[in-house]
Amino acid sequence: MRNKVAVMGSLAVLTLAAVGIGTGAASPRLAVDLPEHRSAAVEGYELRFHPAWLSAAVLRTPEGREIELYRQSAPYKLGAGEAVPGDHLLSIGEGPETVGLLMQDRAHLVKRITVEYYDGRVFTMDNGPVICPPSCF
Repeated sequence: MRNKVAVMGSLAVLTLAAVGIGTGAASPRLAVDLPEHRSAAVEGYELRFHPAWLSAAVLRTPEGREIELYRQSAPYKLGAGEAVPGDHLLSIGEGPETVGLLMQDRAHLVKRITVEYYDGRVFTMDNGPVICPPSCF
């Protein structure tokens, strides 16, 4: 299943790919691999993200329990000549279920993304990390 959502005026483009859901296959990797992306694993969920975009990620279970998958703990330091990228891959997976968002937000307009699953899980990703420079403390 693949869905595309575009915010008009070339502001942001999100491409949603639900890969391998319910197949029992090994957890697939999305075909897109962007540099400097990191991963975090908590309670069987693997999260992939760029640290210059994501400041926090939380998964709420159908029972209402919140699982913090990531929270920024220190400024993300840009390398010499490096800029905050306009293209980001955000993905979360649990076993054979992987949902990924390929986002093009070159004007940095997206503040938060929420994905609601049919089974009642809610995955929320917040933009707004502290980036060095300018915030080097």
